[in-house]
Amino acid sequence: MPQTMDHIQMLKDEDRWPRWPVLPMIRRRDGECGLVVAGRGPTIYLANLFQLDKLPSAEKISFASYEDMVDAGWEVD
Repeated sequence: MPQTMDHIQMLKDEDRWPRWPVLPMIRRRDGECGLVVAGRGPTIYLANLFQLDKLPSAEKISFASYEDMVDAGWEVD
């Protein structure tokens, strides 16, 4: 799955993040948006770029690895 590997490689290389220190994510099956934050590991914060001020209180989903995150349907947006 080349596309899956692209998402995983992007997640693991913060130097490639266009909106560093956050990386926008999407789960297309339900349209859920989220952000991965640099230095906080494989965790999705359920917020978008327009809600950065609410990030500390945003609901979050933690994963054991970036591979698990992508397997759960999350993609780099």
